[in-house]
Amino acid sequence: MLIVAFLLRVYAFFFKITKTFGSEEKMIKDVELSDTAGIAELLRRLGYNTTQKLIESKLTTFDGSGDYKAMIDTEDGVIHGIIGAQLLNPLHTKGKTGRVTTLVFHESYRGNRGGKALVEAMNDYFKASGCLTSEVSGSVMQSQSKKFFSGLGYKEGEIIY
Repeated sequence: MLIVAFLLRVYAFFFKITKTFGSEEKMIKDVELSDTAGIAELLRRLGYNTTQKLIESKLTTFDGSGDYKAMIDTEDGVIHGIIGAQLLNPLHTKGKTGRVTTLVFHESYRGNRGGKALVEAMNDYFKASGCLTSEVSGSVMQSQSKKFFSGLGYKEGEIIY
């Protein structure tokens, strides 16, 4: 009992210090228009020819039906990664399918489970949206990504859930 009480006090003290210094928590969140500059910078660093204006245009033209969703992994205002996906209702399958169409993660932050957290958050969104399956777009499934997605249970040519 004494040890538990001591550990709770240490935790409370640490928590107060962290809050005092104002360190923002690492989080996965839906993309907002205020994120477009960071997203464009991340995509350019990784070789994509894109602009903040293009990202803003894409975000404002989504019809709000929920057919497209984008989330970011961010910490202290720095965007580490982004995932984008579509909800599909193919004629040839039962139920909806969630398809990951974009997954980009800054090379400096890889290996810290942020990419996995993004995929898991998107899969939660797929399930909540009534999807029965999940798949990864062929353009996302490049050589470096194959190992990553395989580790999450995805298999080339197969749909998982």
